Amino acid sequence: MPIIGQDDLLCSITTPSTELDDDSVTYSYTWYVDGVISSVHTTDTIPASELQESQEWSCFVTPNDGIEDGDVGSASVNTPAACANTDCDLTVYFPDGTGIDFVDISAGTFDMGSPSGENGRESSKEAQHAVTLTNDFYIMTTEMNQAMFEYLMGYNPSFVSCGLDCAIEKISWDEAAYFSNLLTDYANGYFGMTMEECYSCTGSGITADCDQAISPIYDCTGFRLPTEAEWEYASRSGSTAAFFNGGNIPSSMPGYLIANCDATFILDNGDDASSFSWHCGNANSQNGYELPSPIAAKDPNDWGIYDMHGNVREWCHDWYADNYGGSGTVTDPQGPSFSTLGKRVIKGGSWDQDMRKLRSASRYRAGPTESLQTFGFRIVKSK
Repeated sequence: MPIIGQDDLLCSITTPSTELDDDSVTYSYTWYVDGVISSVHTTDTIPASELQESQEWSCFVTPNDGIEDGDVGSASVNTPAACANTDCDLTVYFPDGTGIDFVDISAGTFDMGSPSGENGRESSKEAQHAVTLTNDFYIMTTEMNQAMFEYLMGYNPSFVSCGLDCAIEKISWDEAAYFSNLLTDYANGYFGMTMEECYSCTGSGITADCDQAISPIYDCTGFRLPTEAEWEYASRSGSTAAFFNGGNIPSSMPGYLIANCDATFILDNGDDASSFSWHCGNANSQNGYELPSPIAAKDPNDWGIYDMHGNVREWCHDWYADNYGGSGTVTDPQGPSFSTLGKRVIKGGSWDQDMRKLRSASRYRAGPTESLQTFGFRIVKSK
């Protein structure tokens, strides 16, 4: 999957031709771009500067032993499309015009969990501790919407009909993992790659039963759910406060006022949290019921990621344990190997919750087959 402007496109010979008389074999290269032969490209490499978005490149290789040509081998690849929904570093494009955008996140160290003085904190769940992530990764700039999900899965389980641009909901962990595998398979065909499926699944769609296939999960080359550490690191986007913009719930604000679900919610830095979040005070409604909202309708965080606070809750890869199963300094955590509660982690809060549940450190748990109307997801890929 060449990155436009950065990566050359290389036509590699995986199985060299053989010659019965042991004569040396040379190879000639013929390139087609969008079905048209290129007269100027005759080597095994297309320079990065000559690649454009949404092109199909085909390479035909002809072996010759000095006397005659051998059988021609070929391969094709599509270059990434322009961003589908937001600014991005990578897009997986679908023929119906939809697509999934990702941004590139650099590895780093951050404080995961919440400090003791953070208003809204649940002390039994959020012990603050240092985490180092050693792998760069791509993360979706948005939550998965209904159009993206329906294109690959062939159905739409959402509880409410607010439009295909709305965040998908009523999704189980197993469905999200199964979707990740489908996207891996689709991208392998579209980009000519050989990424691994990160989950082993039986059944399909709403009957899928999935588990981790590659360990550690960071080593998997395909698309997957984010670890809780990756999710919170991306949500914070460099902030140590409860919200990415540097704001916190005012320390003097009592719980009953937080729970009032006012349309505006002023943080201790003076910012209105409604500018970047969907919560119980500003959610859209239909027939008296609160609804999810279209993706990327609020302000993004400092890393260009939308809806990390509210709209729908988002599944993470990890099994759940109170206080992460231990609060010491850790590197590349992926959660416990099992959950005594049989629950997976889900993050971000949703449109029907107050701001306490929308903090970056807030954690929720649910069984992998549960699919409430507030449960959605986004996916990542290790670089």
